[in-house]
Amino acid sequence: VCRRTLWAGQRCDAADNQTVCLYGFQQCVDGFCKGLGTNEPCWAGYRDGEDLDCQFGWYCLRGLCVPQLPNGHTCFGEHTSECVRGHRCNLSGKHTHCAPEYSLPDGMLSSDGRLCQSSHINPEVKECALAPPYDDSGGACFSSADCAREDGSTGDCTCKRWWNGMGSPGYCELAVPDREKPAWLRWWEHSIANCQQNWSEERCAAETGEAALLTMVLAERQATADPSLPVPDCAHDLLKVLSVAADAPGRTAVRPGTAARALAALALAAVIQAPGAVGSIA
Repeated sequence: VCRRTLWAGQRCDAADNQTVCLYGFQQCVDGFCKGLGTNEPCWAGYRDGEDLDCQFGWYCLRGLCVPQLPNGHTCFGEHTSECVRGHRCNLSGKHTHCAPEYSLPDGMLSSDGRLCQSSHINPEVKECALAPPYDDSGGACFSSADCAREDGSTGDCTCKRWWNGMGSPGYCELAVPDREKPAWLRWWEHSIANCQQNWSEERCAAETGEAALLTMVLAERQATADPSLPVPDCAHDLLKVLSVAADAPGRTAVRPGTAARALAALALAAVIQAPGAVGSIA
C-alpha cells in the first residue's frame, strides 16, 4: 500500500492509515510525528538531512540529538545546524559565536556571507562588504573562476536554462543580496518560525499552507542574467517556469506552471523532486 510519508514535526493523525511517520520515534503523538530529544540516539546519514530524527530545535551531533545553540553562544562550526534557526556560527574574530543571519553591517568580520547584511564577504579582509559588480555579468563561463570580481571573490557560474550546445554551458549570474528579495525575505522569516531545518521548501510550504508564497519566491528567483532565456514554450513542462502576466490595470499575477502543480501534488502525496532545477557548475 502506498502511503504519504511524514517527517518528524509534521502534523499527523494516528487513525489515518494513508500516512506514516518516518524518522525519530516513527509514531504520531498528540497530532505530530514525534522527534527525538536530548541525548536520544539519532542517525545523521539520511539523504535528505542530518537532523531528521530530531525534534524542532535539536540537531544530530555524534549520534545524539542535542539542543541547538542560542544567539551569542560559543560555537565551533562543526555542524551546519548547531545554532538555532536563523543563526549561523561566526568563526571570525576573537570569540566564535552564534549570530543572526543578515545582521552584520559592512566592515564587520564574518566567516559566512549569510551573516552579512550585504550577503557578501570581501575575501581580502574577511569583512562584510558590498559585492563589486562583475566585469561581464551574464557573460559566458565554464567555472566560477570565470566570474571573478575586483575584490578577488568569485560569483556563481550557473547552468543556462536552455543551452543549445554552442559555446559555454554556463553564465555569470547576477549577485542580488538576499535582503533585497522581498518574497524570499518573507519566506525566510516564515520557514525559520515554522519548519524544521532539513525540510525542503516544498514540504515546508505544503505543511504550513504557504504554497502561494513559495510560488512568489520561485517567480522572484527568475530574475537572472541568463542569456539563453526566454525558455521556449515547448519546454515549460520540463523546467520550472513561472510567468508573470498582467492580471488587471496596475496589477500583476503569477501564473503557476509546473512548480505550482508540484506543490499541489505534494500536499496530497510524498515529497517530489522538482525537475529542471538550475544548478551551479563549480
